[in-house]
Amino acid sequence: MRKRTFISIGGGELQIPVLTWAKEAGYHVAVTDRRSGCAAAELADEFAVVDGSDVLGLVEFAESVSKRNPVSCVYSGADFGLLSAAQVQRQLGIAAASPAAVELALDKARSKKVWRKNGISTPLGDVASSAKCALGVIQSMELPLIIKPVDSCGSQGVSSIWSYAGADAAVENAFNYSNRVVIEEIVHGRHIDVNGLFIHGEFFPAGIMERFFSDPPFHYSIWGYEPAGIDDEKKQEVYDVLEKSARFLGIEHGPVKGDIILTKNGAIIIELAPRFHGNIISAYLSPFAEGINPIRAFLEMCAGNKEALRILKPDSKSLVAGWRAIFPPERRKIDHAESVKAIKQVEGVYNVFLVPNAGCDRRQYRDNRRIIGFVWVQGDNRCDVEKKLSIACNRLQYANE
Repeated sequence: MRKRTFISIGGGELQIPVLTWAKEAGYHVAVTDRRSGCAAAELADEFAVVDGSDVLGLVEFAESVSKRNPVSCVYSGADFGLLSAAQVQRQLGIAAASPAAVELALDKARSKKVWRKNGISTPLGDVASSAKCALGVIQSMELPLIIKPVDSCGSQGVSSIWSYAGADAAVENAFNYSNRVVIEEIVHGRHIDVNGLFIHGEFFPAGIMERFFSDPPFHYSIWGYEPAGIDDEKKQEVYDVLEKSARFLGIEHGPVKGDIILTKNGAIIIELAPRFHGNIISAYLSPFAEGINPIRAFLEMCAGNKEALRILKPDSKSLVAGWRAIFPPERRKIDHAESVKAIKQVEGVYNVFLVPNAGCDRRQYRDNRRIIGFVWVQGDNRCDVEKKLSIACNRLQYANE
């Protein structure tokens, strides 16, 4: 009997819940990854070594799979695979956001122009294709400013300047990751992560979280929690901004996530992508907070099941859940097994992920690439969650050297 196929672009350890849910939903699960020994390879029904940016390779793999089991959806939980997923789905005739819409959403400069033209609030700024041009834009604007690559992710190349003396270093940092950079005003307020799902053109809310970042000049994620603790009116405003911003970019099918600053004057969108927020939030946080599981809802949607809408409804008995990134210590190597054991003993911890053989690192943190793990906890409120996260991260055990 032929099954529907779910293709995952990327098979890291944090992707395992997604593949497990796909199997539970009755899918034939196919996985691609650039590494042959990725964590999810053994869990997949089919696996191929294909880079997420290799469109032709992914199309060839998907067409081969579809001859045996028709492909219902192609999923990427990160920006690197979104354009490839869109191209593959168009080639196979699967309903999804178009490659043009995906490309537009991933271009921070172009998407902002569309939003401004249509009255969507987004930070003021400009784009530059050379260091000289960027420095000129900076001189014409009031500080502080944030400088970031047009098409990077994970906070790579992102930094802020609070005096003109820091402009050269910030511009150079951004151009290391893209041939164009965005220079924009810093907006002050609460950083809200929001998920949504379009089903046959209709928008459905899929969770609101709050996230916190490092101190300037760099801006990498440190921790967050869900639900965000905002009233119903503000929730509706956030969801409305996400929906309208997506539609103006031509996205009206499948997942969508937004980074929104909630200010005293309203919600301002920073960026948007046709996917859910990463698995740290969407797979490991939301189901343990509000009971919302956007990924499972997407899987059911692609299978044509009405179960999708039920999965998106918050649990009335929901707790608060939070996550925190673990960074490498400066001087000592971590004992992986003992650290995981010690962290799991902290009250409220329901999951921990730690990279094996993580060593010390004395370099200055600039982005999220050097994170060595995550911990997730449940609590009665935000303060309770924040306290438990702090205790858990202080339970790292070190190897005898």
